[in-house]
Amino acid sequence: IEDLADVFRVVIKSDRKLVSLAEEVEISKQYMNIEKLRLGERLEVAWHLTEDALNASIPSLTLQPLLENAVYHGIEPALEGGTITIDCNCEEERLHILISNPVSAMPSTRESGNKIALKNIKERLKRQFGGDVRINIRNTLERFNVAIDTPYITIRSTH
Repeated sequence: IEDLADVFRVVIKSDRKLVSLAEEVEISKQYMNIEKLRLGERLEVAWHLTEDALNASIPSLTLQPLLENAVYHGIEPALEGGTITIDCNCEEERLHILISNPVSAMPSTRESGNKIALKNIKERLKRQFGGDVRINIRNTLERFNVAIDTPYITIRSTH
């Protein structure tokens, strides 16, 4: 219940421009804890995060909607479940995020969706970083991958 309350608080405050990736990861982990309660052993999550990536700044609610899509379209329809992987690192003044989930042979019981979450994330990233953002979606027979590449910036402390 506390995790759900925290997720709701972030959604309500999502008009904030930028948050640290560490903050975004924390709320995303809380969301995944909720899904883990629902899906049990069918859901595994592998986080691969570097310290410099955690200090990077991104628009609020960038990761959570992508993870929600990964659960609904990758894990939920698969009887055996699967592992969602999140890789975040920095290289040459760039933040690299990769979210990968299994592709189920079974069709999702949910509507295929109209890609609103991905469209909204693209818009927020473009608004924040201009044309200096790359989003690559790769769908193979086994994995669905969303790769995000942005400039590496940090929120400047006012203290």
